[in-house]
Amino acid sequence: MKKVKKTDQPLRSHKGTIYPQPRDFVGITFAYEQRAVSVDHLQVYLARYSKRQTAQVGQITPSAVSQVIDRWKQLRWVFTAKPFASPQWVWPSKEGMQALDLQGTASAPAVGDFPRYHAATHIRFALEEQYPDTQWISERALRLQSNNKYADDDRSFIPDAVHWRKDGEEEKSYAIRVDVDILSHEEIANFLERMLDNYDFIEYYATARTLHVVKGGMGIMDLDEEDEGRITIRKVEDVGSYKLIG
Repeated sequence: MKKVKKTDQPLRSHKGTIYPQPRDFVGITFAYEQRAVSVDHLQVYLARYSKRQTAQVGQITPSAVSQVIDRWKQLRWVFTAKPFASPQWVWPSKEGMQALDLQGTASAPAVGDFPRYHAATHIRFALEEQYPDTQWISERALRLQSNNKYADDDRSFIPDAVHWRKDGEEEKSYAIRVDVDILSHEEIANFLERMLDNYDFIEYYATARTLHVVKGGMGIMDLDEEDEGRITIRKVEDVGSYKLIG
């Protein structure tokens, strides 16, 4: 699969020692969890850790996020790229992962993965807003929990995230899947079968273009009423009037 060309290598500082700030650690960890993060989403996430009231509610300014990214580059903690008509993207370098003791391999994302990463992060924000004080376990963390049993490009066994939320007094697990590309009915059905075996519920987010295919994949399964009720299929664009990138 084609990899993104690194358009700018992290820069060494020639003006003395650069000291990381507390929100650098949460920002890098966020980019690590999502594998790569767009600058517009980084603005929203870092606003949660801003000591001052942000000029625009819910996000820091473009100049503020640029300063943060410049510091990360001076620390050699990230790579950046602008693969198409979309916001700039950031992902951790090997040095950044080592500095924060993050496990796994630092590698450039595939070009085709950026739209899915962007949609998945949008879904994460929407769910965290709707269900405060809940736990989001990223796909990357799930792979580490499985001792990297599955290849990075094998999505048939691993959801994009697991979202734990309360159902009455109990916490329930929701397998989150986000697809912007068309899969076969068989691929979708196999994934849903595995998720039903491992999680309480499934929330499958598809695009306007792929929604009918996902429903078709579910349609070929022999589901009883209970299992059918555990699966929810939603259109990504309906979540906060989302617009796909790419």
